[in-house]
Formats: sequence, structure tokens, C-alpha cells
Amino acid sequence: MLRMLGKISVLVLSLGLVSGVMSQASSEDGNLPLDQTHFDGYLQLLHSVEQEVALRQETGHAEDWRLYPFGGKAQADTAGSPYRHLTIAKALQVLETQFPDPARAEHLTALVALANARNFVNLTEYDSALVWFDAAAVLDSTGDLSGEIEAATLATAAALGDSARMAGELDTLLEKGPTDDSRDMWILALRWTLASGSRTHLGALADSLMSRSDSLDGGTRFWLARSLQRLERRDDLYGQLRQLILNGGLSLGLTTNQRGWMLTTLPDVSFMLGLDEQARSLYSVLLDSPLENLNLWATYQLAGLDFAAGQYQAAATGFAMVCRSSLVGTWHDQACALAKTTEDLERIRREGEPYGTGRFYTP
Repeated sequence: MLRMLGKISVLVLSLGLVSGVMSQASSEDGNLPLDQTHFDGYLQLLHSVEQEVALRQETGHAEDWRLYPFGGKAQADTAGSPYRHLTIAKALQVLETQFPDPARAEHLTALVALANARNFVNLTEYDSALVWFDAAAVLDSTGDLSGEIEAATLATAAALGDSARMAGELDTLLEKGPTDDSRDMWILALRWTLASGSRTHLGALADSLMSRSDSLDGGTRFWLARSLQRLERRDDLYGQLRQLILNGGLSLGLTTNQRGWMLTTLPDVSFMLGLDEQARSLYSVLLDSPLENLNLWATYQLAGLDFAAGQYQAAATGFAMVCRSSLVGTWHDQACALAKTTEDLERIRREGEPYGTGRFYTP
């Protein structure tokens, strides 16, 4: 029984990970520890997030989200006109009467077709919008509008939820490869595949971006990192996070929550790759944060590290602290369960010490 409990203490981790993630990483694997520049960037990132949250709480402003898939602000800067949709509908009626079949229309220009497609988007009639975007693409003989048409078509197909159309658009995007002008399209493509669960396309998109990783901007690198996490490619994920934190407190156009994800994921993946001391150092930084979510996650993960190291009393203290919080979620419930487990393991160890059972508790 004691031998079995000793094994459980090593195998059951706070993230529910298997024992394979505990193997020590080395420089031969490319998982080099962070240097001082990386740590400085990590601290700057944390402080910038803390300051933004404090400022929002003080002013009562909500976080500035960008709506998917068109990238508009969640909170409009100006109030919409009550006659806007009526005006758009009248314009659509005139053009549809004049050009009932845009694919075969004469005297229709690419610019007019593009404008009409956008009008359909404004009325959330995405299927009709795609018909007019396709007509605009055919009529754009010079290619001057190709970038706008392709980006708008991809976003509209995503908004419509047309998986077959999106698959074709993603194949076209992959064939052309990433360029500076197609940044927003690649981010949208990654977000679509993350949401739809298409691992085949997600892997292909990630591979294509990894091939030019040195030239990626911060926003694209962030969504690439999110994709690599979903694909469980931890070595590549770690490399992208190392690059991201070098930007320090720069927002990179990312929301506070997105940068908060970077703060927690870097120590998490460090731990998974066997960089235990580095993970402890990063979690310890988060432990001092006034932001409760970061603080409690660090407490939870440090308790997991203590658990894996056989330090049951320290683990029990950490899990109990998380259990007493007001969080609601699976890892809160797991903390409560592990608090009881680690307390029991510590009690059994103390009771067995006079009988030489310590050897069963070596991780």
C-alpha cells in the first residue's frame, strides 16, 4: 500500500500530466533555460499587465476586445444611426435589381461588387456576401483589390461557419504562404482552426509559419504559440514564448488576458519540459502578484511541483489555499481533492518513519 501511494505521489500532478513530462530537458533538445534578458522581459510583461488591470479597475473601463472574425472593437466608438441598415438595404435592392446574377453581369466593376459584398456583410447576410466577393474577384483583372477581397472572403466564410468553404480558403492561403500583407488572414486562419478543431489544417498552418519564425510579428507569433499548445508541440511552443517575452511590456496589440496567458503558459511548459527550477522561479514571481488569478495559479502549480518532489506538507498547504478561494472550476475542485490526498500522504509518511518506509517516498 505504501509503495502504491509513493508512486501516486509522483504520477499525479496538478495538471493531470503523465510522468513522461518530468524527464529533464537539456540543451541538446534545444530547450535552453531562460537567460537574464528573458527574465527581465517576463517581469516587464507582468508589471505591464498588473498596471493595465489596476487602471481599468480605477476607471471602470472594460478590456478592449476585438470581435472575431472581422476585428472590430467590441465597444463602438460612436452610436450607430437608426437609418443605417435601411439605407444599406435600399442600396442592395437597387444593385440586385440591376445585377440579378453578378457572376454574369455586364458593366459591373470589381469595386462596385466589392462594395455590395461589404453591404451584405453589414447586414450579416454572409452567404449573399460571398457571392458578391467571388464576383469581385473575377472582375478584378488587375489584381489591385485582390488582397482586400481575399481577406474579406476569408472573414465572411468564417462568420458564416461554412467549413467546406473555409477548407478551400485555407488551402489557398497555405499554397501562397505567409507574407507581411497577409498577417491578419493568417491570424484569422489560426483562430478558425483552433475553434473548429481541424488539427490537419492547424498543423499545416503552424508548420508554414514556423518556417519563417524569425520574421513573425508579435500578434502572429502569439496565435502560433496558442496553436502549438493545442498541437502539444511543447518544444516549439517554448521557443515561441521565449521570443514573445523579449518584447517585455509591449502590448503587441494583444489583450490583457492574452498576455496573461503568456505569463502562465511559459512556466507551465517549462515544467513540462523538465526545467523544474526555472518553472519554480517563474511561478514564484507570479506568487507575489496582486492579481488573484495569477497568484492562485502559481500557488496551485507550486503545490504540484512540491507534490511531485515528495514534499507533501508544502503541497498540502498550497492546495488548501487554492481550495479556500472563491474560484469555480475543475482545477479548484482538484486542489481540494489533492489537499486531502497530500495531507494523508504526509501523515502516513510520519507514521511510517520509525519503520524505515522513507525509501518508498523518493520521487
